[in-house]
Amino acid sequence: MKRSLVISVGILISIMLTGCVSSHKDKKITENTPKTFRQVANSEKQTIWYSDNVNEDDDTGKLSIDDAPSIVAVKDGKAINYGSFSSLTFKKLSKMSDSQIIKTAKIEGKKQALHDAKEYEGEDISNLVGITTGVYRPKAEKIKYVGRMDSNGNYIKDIYFSLHSPEQTISKHGKEFKLEESNDLTANYGYSVFNGKVYTGFTDNDKFAFVTRVPSKDVKFNPDLKKHKDITIEQS
Repeated sequence: MKRSLVISVGILISIMLTGCVSSHKDKKITENTPKTFRQVANSEKQTIWYSDNVNEDDDTGKLSIDDAPSIVAVKDGKAINYGSFSSLTFKKLSKMSDSQIIKTAKIEGKKQALHDAKEYEGEDISNLVGITTGVYRPKAEKIKYVGRMDSNGNYIKDIYFSLHSPEQTISKHGKEFKLEESNDLTANYGYSVFNGKVYTGFTDNDKFAFVTRVPSKDVKFNPDLKKHKDITIEQS
């Protein structure tokens, strides 16, 4: 009876260890499986993304550590554009947690909006376009994807989504509105490393990048270049 119990316990431990190894492998496979932006954006977990023009001074097509990108938070199929600020470059952002980034962006956004509005205080701005009203109000927007097809309508050749800027501005008719900014998801960006932090995501293969911070270079994103229920198709 005693021997039987020892053997049973040994078998149980073996099964448990095998299960742990298997679980660890499954987790690793899941983490490193290439994802689309839509999969990440529809998750309940918030991720912070950064959009900016790539460095045109060289042929790398990469972002620079001194770039001050637009800060975009995505979660549950919605996105919030917090804007871009000269004080928040990748050099600084790469040293901050996600919560610190959002908190600081809100503070900088309010300061910047008020500062910009004061520049035109007391002046006639009725004929000026894009002048800020001093209102900074980042708002969650449902992500609506737009895809362009080739001339034969065979496949989606690029995909993007647009968000409004967090600052309210004035049109030439004196009406308040928000500018719209596009985020391209056409091709894989590759990687940039700032202060030891890895960034990857998407590019339009030309002048634009849309990236997020990831644990390692094992994490990959694939363009979602196919028809799905969330996408509006445009003919090129």
